[in-house]
Amino acid sequence: MYLAILGYLLVVVMMFGLLKNKLTPVVAFVVLPVIFGLLAGFTPAQLGDFVKEGVPKTLSASALALFATAYFAIMTDKGLFDPIVSWLSKKAGGNVVAIMIITVIISAISHMDTGMTSTILVTIPAMLPLYKKFQIKPEYLFLLLAQSVAVVNLLPHGGGMIRMSSVSGLDIADMFRNIAPIIVCMLIYNLICAVIFGKREQRRIALGKDPAEYGDTEDRDVSLMEVNVDWRYWVNLVTTFALLGLMFEGTLPGYFVFMIGLSVALMVNFPNPKEQVAALKHVAEKAYPIALVMLASGVLVGIMSGTGMLTEMANVIVGIIPASFRRFYGIIVGLISLPLSFALGADGFYYGLSPLFLEVGASYGFTTMSLACIMMLARDALGNITPVSPVTYLAPGLIGKDLTVFIKFCLKYLVLYFLIEMALAILFGVLPIVV
Repeated sequence: MYLAILGYLLVVVMMFGLLKNKLTPVVAFVVLPVIFGLLAGFTPAQLGDFVKEGVPKTLSASALALFATAYFAIMTDKGLFDPIVSWLSKKAGGNVVAIMIITVIISAISHMDTGMTSTILVTIPAMLPLYKKFQIKPEYLFLLLAQSVAVVNLLPHGGGMIRMSSVSGLDIADMFRNIAPIIVCMLIYNLICAVIFGKREQRRIALGKDPAEYGDTEDRDVSLMEVNVDWRYWVNLVTTFALLGLMFEGTLPGYFVFMIGLSVALMVNFPNPKEQVAALKHVAEKAYPIALVMLASGVLVGIMSGTGMLTEMANVIVGIIPASFRRFYGIIVGLISLPLSFALGADGFYYGLSPLFLEVGASYGFTTMSLACIMMLARDALGNITPVSPVTYLAPGLIGKDLTVFIKFCLKYLVLYFLIEMALAILFGVLPIVV
């Protein structure tokens, strides 16, 4: 029981430090486990052995994060997605349904680098003038962006994939293959939502309801990006599709795939070795911190597992959950992950709670894969409206409304979004109803 108490205290202190911005993830994942490991009575040498067991489990995820993030940062800087975004923005015209469909497509394309800031800075400025000009509720712009990001973030280089791999030890390519059918279905679902919302807005606009609430109505041009599409652009495009195909096929390790991709990107776009070094320094700001957090998480997982804290914490939960409910544990985890991920943010949820949920699930006969997938789906569904993430406030700021307005408007749609994902997970056998 003493180990369980220490484990729960560790989680509470870690989450408090992360949510209140008192600790960075790297410091929280390294310093706190060491302190609590010593309080549990283990020697520094023993803690070192636990770390030796934990950190190697995160190496592949860390390498993938490092190389994939660097690759897509270069692709974004080189304007890989700009021609498509520019063309779609130009073609939107005044058709409300078309504007919403294009919002979905632009959001998905611009999030291919899984950077939320860049996604918002591409999508909002490109589409907001159209929403204002034709008096479309900007809440729909935010909602469609959030739904697109939720599904694209499930790609192999997405933050949820990388974090879950680092705490569960699962191979990212295996997780991606498991949820690939869900990804395809939800991309289609997002387009269907765009059509439904667009027709709803067309009816509202035709009736002249509340036109003044949604911004000025003066005509304005949509600024389009000037894009130079040369042979390098086409090489970058083919390389990107090839990399995603190799990830799905699964023969090569994911980190090796993006090692190759990054090397090709550097040779094609920066022929001079000095330019390649400069490019790597430029993208390091995005790639390096993510890899550090992944490696540091190995210390947390290694110490919590090695000391027995995780097992004892799981035993407490096992003793609380009624036996008749345990066979539905997978569904329960999905449902409770939704509000918890909203309240805790990505790092607190993945590194604080998911190891515990996985440990309990193993005792009930649930596979790590099934629980990991449903937790990722829950986290990404509400990840774009969580108030504990600083980047969440960027889109409301650009649109000119408070975040609470968008939370109130989007919450019911995003909860429905996750429930559909969970139903698909059950349908495709990713999540068993009972075991």
